[in-house]
Amino acid sequence: MTKRMIQRQVSKEVVDGGSVHVWLDLTNQQIAMMLQKKLADAFEDFVQYKMGSMSYLVSLPVKFEEPIYGSMNSDFTTFVTPGAVLSITFYLAVGLTALSFVIERKEGLMDRCWVAGVSSLETVLAHLISQLFVISIQVILLLLLMLLVFKVTHTCRHTPIHTYKHTHTSTQTHTHTYTAASIRLHQQGLS
Repeated sequence: MTKRMIQRQVSKEVVDGGSVHVWLDLTNQQIAMMLQKKLADAFEDFVQYKMGSMSYLVSLPVKFEEPIYGSMNSDFTTFVTPGAVLSITFYLAVGLTALSFVIERKEGLMDRCWVAGVSSLETVLAHLISQLFVISIQVILLLLLMLLVFKVTHTCRHTPIHTYKHTHTSTQTHTHTYTAASIRLHQQGLS
């Protein structure tokens, strides 16, 4: 790296030989993005270590600021947990409802109900209400396990909505509602 900075003319072979080539497996985008971030962070640390106060000369010109939503240091578990919880909840509901229908049909309870004059709508509503109760308890237990036992935290920062009042030279007072992101953009002159 020092050789690159001292010499004015550097051949493509020298640059290519001093580069790290990475071939990613992009079948899982989240893991690939995390690996890219870790490599970029490692490069920044290496440049800071080698160049000291002159590290700005060879650092990447892109600076990632604090995100509006989420966290800079989120891990794969935090990314996967909401989808896994929703999938488990959905498949438990579908599986238990289907299982109850199959058991009732196999034991002949459905035929008895229809002979007794119970309509299809009433049968579906009875299943809906009973399964809703069971699934509600399962979801509560799942959330308690997730939050209290496995300590999965909420990493997404809320973007607070602020209301600002300002008075023009006239006597009218205007009220505007902004999000924190739009205020930052406005302060930087980007909006």
